[in-house]
Amino acid sequence: MKECFVIMPIGSGDAYETYHNRYKHIIEPAVQDLKIDGEQVFRSVRADFVSKSGSITRDLLTRLYRSAAVIADLTDLNPNVFYELGVRHALRSGTILIALKGTKPPFDVGDLRVIPYEDRVGAEKEAIPQIQEILKSLLESELPIDSPVLHAIPQLSELGEVKEYEARLTSIERDREVLRAQLDISERANLANQGTLEALRKAIENLIRQLSEPERRKAAESFESMVQKRKENIEISPAAKLRDVEVDRESIFVLMPLGQKLEPIYDVIQQAAQKAGLRTMRADQILAGGSILDQIFENIAHSGLIIADLTGRNQNVMYELGIANTMGKKTLLLAQNIEEVPFDVRHQRVLVYDMSFKDVKILEEKLIASFKQYIDDEG
Repeated sequence: MKECFVIMPIGSGDAYETYHNRYKHIIEPAVQDLKIDGEQVFRSVRADFVSKSGSITRDLLTRLYRSAAVIADLTDLNPNVFYELGVRHALRSGTILIALKGTKPPFDVGDLRVIPYEDRVGAEKEAIPQIQEILKSLLESELPIDSPVLHAIPQLSELGEVKEYEARLTSIERDREVLRAQLDISERANLANQGTLEALRKAIENLIRQLSEPERRKAAESFESMVQKRKENIEISPAAKLRDVEVDRESIFVLMPLGQKLEPIYDVIQQAAQKAGLRTMRADQILAGGSILDQIFENIAHSGLIIADLTGRNQNVMYELGIANTMGKKTLLLAQNIEEVPFDVRHQRVLVYDMSFKDVKILEEKLIASFKQYIDDEG
């Protein structure tokens, strides 16, 4: 059975109940009630329902990496959801976007299809068939590309480990069904050879065990091999494969909310980069023709270092940061308040600053030191 992983806000108190009800009445039945030839095809999994020891972030990203389908609820424009959506879009296709009616998606995903739903009794009957329609299309052998990242950067290949995992899982499920059929025939025939019957039982038990923990462990180990350690932090990075992409090690692409408020900070980043012999680029400075969004993705791919200012928990910044981390890019995070840093990236190093003249000068010094370290690391 294929896994459909759900990324959505979790919240607490009344907010938790609201999100939980949406999951139970819309998402879960859309996924688990879908049947092909009378058989359930997908099982629905949500991050906070996964009872597993270890890193929650690592488990979440592993599921984004190997799930056949992902449903992302964009309601309330949660920054963690957009980070996870960026990770998924940089990895593979097979993503369904939904949102409460009236939600206005941010620029980066504004052109993508979003299935609307409503918080009223009976409204689920409108959303569920639309979700199931897309889930059915994901079962086709030639999966349509629904990721704007993979559209913009054809060199960004879907990870081969995903297909290997799914092929292994399919093979085990097929073998399990064959053995169960043999066992059923043997029991109905009441064969005298109890040794054969016992051997079949053991074979089935072994396959069922393979289908659960060992297979998940193999997939997790494959993912873990891509995890990069940087200093004291563990950065979760599936490191999607970029082929034939020339990286400019002297180029820094800056992800930040646009507007006058953070303009002085961009000036500081630019000055620090120049003093270190590096160059900066920001989305509003892109002069090349074509899609702005494609240009953003391409600049992320071609730049050696990515700086992301998380001030304001901007959804576009979080989405693009998810893409950058998945590409295995070296990143440097900034924020005016550590509490503004979303949960999914709190394990990464963050330079915290305020807008006072003194602190801005300190930020410039820290940036210069970070840039010099980056240059040394690149050799």
